[in-house]
Amino acid sequence: MLDELFFELLFTAHGPSEWSHWPFGPTLLGGWLNMLTKFIFIGLVLALIMYLLRYLFGPGGPMRENNPDADAPDQAMEILRRRLAVGEINPEEFERLRAMLEK
Repeated sequence: MLDELFFELLFTAHGPSEWSHWPFGPTLLGGWLNMLTKFIFIGLVLALIMYLLRYLFGPGGPMRENNPDADAPDQAMEILRRRLAVGEINPEEFERLRAMLEK
């Protein structure tokens, strides 16, 4: 009870500011024009975030690898060679799997 009274006095001592609810406060506080302005502002911020993410991580973006799967066959062949070296597969199995990878 005392805490609630303290916080109420603390936050209402200076009165509400004209910007105290903008942009995420009550929508009808300043009329329909203020509400429209808030929605446009929020929409522009979200559109900017989406555009930046698309630019950075979209097709051909600077934060994206050019061809992430280019070395996948080399990795598969290296795993196959390692399995042959440790004796997990025999040479005939190695040749069969290598032929499948090269197709």
